[in-house]
Amino acid sequence: MRKKATLLVAEDDINIQDLINAVFHQYFSLIQVSDGEAAIEKIQSNQIDVAILDINIPKINGLQVLKAIQKMDAAHKPATVVLSGDNSSNTINRAYDSGADIFISKPFDLIPLHKEVMNLMLNITGESTENGALFG
Repeated sequence: MRKKATLLVAEDDINIQDLINAVFHQYFSLIQVSDGEAAIEKIQSNQIDVAILDINIPKINGLQVLKAIQKMDAAHKPATVVLSGDNSSNTINRAYDSGADIFISKPFDLIPLHKEVMNLMLNITGESTENGALFG
């Protein structure tokens, strides 16, 4: 049996952490952290396939985490999804300029989040992480 891909969730809202865990636990090995320092440490010490980063997390914000990821060896860089309650064009542009693959505004719908993360995994591995769609 193939090893599950690893998904890092850097989010300080426990309710959002729980929601993301409920959606993705069957597809991924999950690592959850609540601040940017822990996110960088986990990314450097584990093979993370996809990182979901809230912009407004303590210690080091999500944009700074993205910039740290961009300095990493290409083989260790995870694909990145940024979550933010600020969906201004300035924030969206800053996220993409910092290296985000996907930007999703909060509050978010589960279906687009699921689809975006699964598409990132398909692009990384060349194969589907799931045995059928979660949402039909």
